[in-house]
Amino acid sequence: SGVPADDAEPSSGRGPTVTATEGGARLALRVRPGARRDRVGGTFDGRLIVAVRAPATDGRANEAVLAALARRFDLPPRD
Repeated sequence: SGVPADDAEPSSGRGPTVTATEGGARLALRVRPGARRDRVGGTFDGRLIVAVRAPATDGRANEAVLAALARRFDLPPRD
């Protein structure tokens, strides 16, 4: 119908912004809580898109984002 899918957001044409910090790195994210499915991929305005099914209440979406990123980058889950 010419309308992009719900999880298809415009890309800025560049990868996500990663900033070096003391002891690690900071990754710029665009988080979409309450999505139809968990998904990590694509960029929007220089931020990595992370969609999670969890709602944005009581920190549930934040925990889901950490779990989704750990799975995507093959990292151990956060304790």
